[in-house]
Amino acid sequence: MVLRIIILTVAFAIITFGIVMFFNAKDRMFIPLILLSSLVFSIILLREVYKNFVIEFKPVQNTAIDYQSPANHELGSLRKISERPFFFGLEKKLVSDNEFYFDEQNFYAINKDGEQAIFPLKDIVELSGTSVTVSQRRIWKVYIDSPTGKIEFKLAPNYTIWNKSFEIFYQKVKSINPEAVKTKWTLWRM
Repeated sequence: MVLRIIILTVAFAIITFGIVMFFNAKDRMFIPLILLSSLVFSIILLREVYKNFVIEFKPVQNTAIDYQSPANHELGSLRKISERPFFFGLEKKLVSDNEFYFDEQNFYAINKDGEQAIFPLKDIVELSGTSVTVSQRRIWKVYIDSPTGKIEFKLAPNYTIWNKSFEIFYQKVKSINPEAVKTKWTLWRM
């Protein structure tokens, strides 16, 4: 994406330079051509950014997940690692609809109806931070290998000074499967 933007910017600079060199500033077509080329450049640039950061980032609807009613497992014994950031409704397009928890052996995805899907921590094949930040929280991706295929979740961690659950989850996944962790954890990149 960056290479395409650089090529686009260089092409815009060459076109603008050509307009300036071949048309006199007093010519009637000078300003409309500059405005037209600027408008075309802006539209193409916005399209590139939209294509790479909005369309490709929409959370995947995981239809292959088998949600079940919670058995005798209480949420009190689980550690919550996600929260829904506020972004005027756009957060629905950036993070998964589930709430995420973990314990010593499992990762839990709990949907809006209170049903849960349980995945062993050893089945997590990727845990990585994205370039998207909402309400000063970086969005993280969790990929899980399941019998029905690869499942993707996107979440905003609920890491605070008093709640270190996401960091504990990160360290636990790293200890179980070091290759799964793709993004290094730091306070500046949480």
